Amino acid sequence: MKDLYSKNSISKIWDQPFTIPEAVPDTADVVIIGGGIIGVSTAWFLAKQGINVVLCEKGHLAGEQSGRNWGWVRVQGRDTREIPMVLESMQIWEGLKKEIGEDVGFVRGGCFYTASSEKELEKREAWLEIAKQHGINTRLINSKELKKLV
Repeated sequence: MKDLYSKNSISKIWDQPFTIPEAVPDTADVVIIGGGIIGVSTAWFLAKQGINVVLCEKGHLAGEQSGRNWGWVRVQGRDTREIPMVLESMQIWEGLKKEIGEDVGFVRGGCFYTASSEKELEKREAWLEIAKQHGINTRLINSKELKKLV
């Protein structure tokens, strides 16, 4: 895996040389079709549990939609049922560098959401209550505070 990454950022995986096994294994506990973020993550977690996994991808790993998404891992604005999963995902992303010994390029940042109407402002204010219930660090700021931050 070391040859897939530069010192500080991820190189395009599809630009790196790779080898294809001459034969697909005769048996597997699980066969995953699709080598995007979901397929690769699923294969990785199953393999960590000792499950024999075969991952099949028609093109290049992470070279389709996974290679073109925005890369956001966000908590703000989520359905309340998603929040525990997203918080756990944040911990996983933050721990990947230590676990695999490579910088995967994850940087924890933040998001700004604006409100251009009273109705939108009410939605943002309602979100503050949801965030508070889940221990999420978020706040409502005005335009003066925003100018100071950016």
